[in-house]
Amino acid sequence: KNHRRIPPEVIYDILLSIKGNDERILEKVYDWTGTLSSRGGLVFLGYVGVRGVYVSGDGPGHQGDYLGVVSLR
Repeated sequence: KNHRRIPPEVIYDILLSIKGNDERILEKVYDWTGTLSSRGGLVFLGYVGVRGVYVSGDGPGHQGDYLGVVSLR
């Protein structure tokens, strides 16, 4: 949890990648954050598209090939 970003940092990086026409990060994957949801799970964001950014949460033991952590700079 100590090395995971907070949701605003993830959103900021997404916006920078769109503005800079770089590779669109988190287009088909999610990034775990260190923030707890109202249900007690960790919040994750991703699948960026025309409808916005998908936000959800789940327990830290949840696994899937669509989940990852973006490295801190």
